[in-house]
Amino acid sequence: MVGHEIVTGGDVRLSFETLRLPVADVGELNPLPQLDGLLDPPFELDTAGLPDDIREGIAYGHVDNLMPYLHQDDYGRDRRPGDLRLVVLENDQLRVAVVPELGGRVWSLVHKATVRDLLYRNQVLQPANFGLRNAWFSGGLEWNIGTRGHSPTSCAPMHTAIVEGADDAPVLRMWQWERLRDVAFQVDLWLEGELLLAYVRIRNPNDRVTPMYWWSNIAVADTPDTRVVAPAHTAYRTSYDGRLEQVDIPDAAGLDVTRPRTADGAADLFFALEPGEQPWLTAIEADGWGLVQTSTARLGGRKLFVWGQSTGSRHWQEWLSGGGGIEVADLREGEVALHALWRDCQARRLAAQRGVPVDAAIRAEVRELPMPWRYDFRMYGDDG
Repeated sequence: MVGHEIVTGGDVRLSFETLRLPVADVGELNPLPQLDGLLDPPFELDTAGLPDDIREGIAYGHVDNLMPYLHQDDYGRDRRPGDLRLVVLENDQLRVAVVPELGGRVWSLVHKATVRDLLYRNQVLQPANFGLRNAWFSGGLEWNIGTRGHSPTSCAPMHTAIVEGADDAPVLRMWQWERLRDVAFQVDLWLEGELLLAYVRIRNPNDRVTPMYWWSNIAVADTPDTRVVAPAHTAYRTSYDGRLEQVDIPDAAGLDVTRPRTADGAADLFFALEPGEQPWLTAIEADGWGLVQTSTARLGGRKLFVWGQSTGSRHWQEWLSGGGGIEVADLREGEVALHALWRDCQARRLAAQRGVPVDAAIRAEVRELPMPWRYDFRMYGDDG
């Protein structure tokens, strides 16, 4: 790990580092345009008996193809030593490493007092055909926009800048133009004590309403004691076979579905959050410590994805982790299918802010409360 160029403010330090690890390059873009449907189209769900808002959310806002994006399918399995360029945010409690050139992926989130990475930190970079553009890799915290599926920007670079936040602390800002929906999106990351905070903004400059979908994906290591809990007594479960069933939390058909190791195969569990509750989700271990994710109420969906214990599921995990056999559970928020979190991105919604000096606008954005979508990622333990 090589570091240089340090920016400090308050009790937060921002630095640039290089991480060397085995890498299978994403490769060159496929020059052939994708004229057919999505590589992995959303499966048809049996929506009979579901609430109206859920059925409408499932049906709304789909895209026919990924034009104008091109496929990223030139990768292989030949991993060689390579370098990832990291931006590191650090204070006395946390150390956060981000990879702007790979969709702004948060690579690691280390809690210093316990020397524990709250995320699953992959030891290799191995793409696989899980993304909308084919290439996708596992681990960390990712940002997804546009439509269902891992975003077209998952393995693409983000524009990156450092802006000044409260108490002159550095804020990492990343942004990109999303070409499916023709909008700009922005993610700001900063630290406050034991919190990693994220502020997400989507700008629609068009004169039309644009269907919008936003979700983040948090990978955590799945141990025999891992339990994933949300403020819900029921959930909707699907095993990618077209069926959607409502199950009780935690016990469904004799299995504790909050424990990822009970799943035979890959499955999604969409938590039906209690009305009026602040949305949150936690992955916690037997010692009472783990990761808690929460947000403002606008992102009201929470979901658990598990790979499962089948032979095929374990092979996928072994390949993505370089043969280490590490099991991963994915914590997600903002899922459209069952919580109708498609948001119409209103035309010229931010027009009133035009003409504000750039520096003033940046400071206002960072300090604005309440923020439209604000996340807290914190360490949780028995001592509070």
